[in-house]
Amino acid sequence: MSPSASRWTRRFVNCPAPSSKSPVSIVITNKDGNIEYVNQKFTEVTGYSFSEAMGKNPRILKSGELPAEVYKRMWECISNGQEWRGEFHNRKRTVNFFGSCP
Repeated sequence: MSPSASRWTRRFVNCPAPSSKSPVSIVITNKDGNIEYVNQKFTEVTGYSFSEAMGKNPRILKSGELPAEVYKRMWECISNGQEWRGEFHNRKRTVNFFGSCP
């Protein structure tokens, strides 16, 4: 985690187990959309190491299979402080795909 990581990110990461034991990928970004934290499941699923993901925008995972409107709605929700939940068909570091949409 970078020294400039948000206070919330530092607090979350220092919690005993919620992120390290999670069966799903967790990505935390700053207000500019740059990755501040990923959990171990993220690195296993995507092939990106913790250090490779830090500071990058989550679009590194974008497969190009979803319309731009989906991403626009997601960022509008997040930017307004609302919770967003969903699934994407993303790509791994090796350009293979994972996590299909329902």
